Formats: sequence, structure tokens, C-alpha cells
Amino acid sequence: RARVAAANQLWTSGADPIAGCREYWSIFQNGYFANPRQHKPMKGEWCVGPAAGVRAFTRVNRWTFASIGRWDWSAEAKALLTPTLIIHGAQDPLPLAGSREWLAALPQSRLLIVKDAGHYPFVEQSALVMSAIGAFARGVWPSGAVAAP
Repeated sequence: RARVAAANQLWTSGADPIAGCREYWSIFQNGYFANPRQHKPMKGEWCVGPAAGVRAFTRVNRWTFASIGRWDWSAEAKALLTPTLIIHGAQDPLPLAGSREWLAALPQSRLLIVKDAGHYPFVEQSALVMSAIGAFARGVWPSGAVAAP
């Protein structure tokens, strides 16, 4: 906690926001993986851009979510007839209940619960996830996939 707090301080108000951002995510992101060592193959970078932009990330993120409010899109979602694949890692720190709510709201949806994966199942179980997406797009449910109809 102390390391996360120090990194957050450096990120949001310290001399080197990019270094603070990178340190913060190197610690914090571990909680989003079933196997924290798996985050190394992720592509992309959370902390790229001008220092002022990187520093503003948390404020912009907070303001963006605050502007949405507590919207309930379930009524609108029931009108969507597009087949939808919802993917949730079994060890995701975000509750499975949220994905089950989307499943209930979207009439033509399927829920794939990916074993041995956290918030980034496409990283930790990429072959299974990509196979499931391909099968879903073809209208076939992959054998051996853990799923909830």
C-alpha cells in the first residue's frame, strides 16, 4: 500500500508523472491477473504521452465516470438483437454479477467464463479467448468452454 501511495503521489503531483504512473501500474495491475507474471506480454503502455497528459489521466477518468452518473442501460440493452459475447475471467476482481447482469439484459448474449484468468483473459488465456470469439462469430459455441447461457 505504501508503494502504491508513493507511486500515485509521484504520478499525480510529483516531479516525474510518467515514472510514477509506470510504478503505480507495475504494482496495481498485478491484482487484475490470475497469474501476475502474465502481464508482461501485454501490448501497449498506460503511461505514454506528455507529462501533463499522463498526470491528468486520473482526474479525466474520474470526471468521465462522474459525468455518466448511475445510468441503468438495461432497458435499452433489451432492445439490442445483436449476438453478444460477454467474456469474464473467473479470477477477475470485478464481480461476476456485473457480467451476469449484462447476460440478463442482452437477449442474444452468451457469457464465457474463462478459467485461470483475471481481468485480462485475452492475455492470460489468449488461445481459448480467440478461439471462442471465432466460434461465436461463426455461430458455434466452442467445446470445452466454460459458459453460462
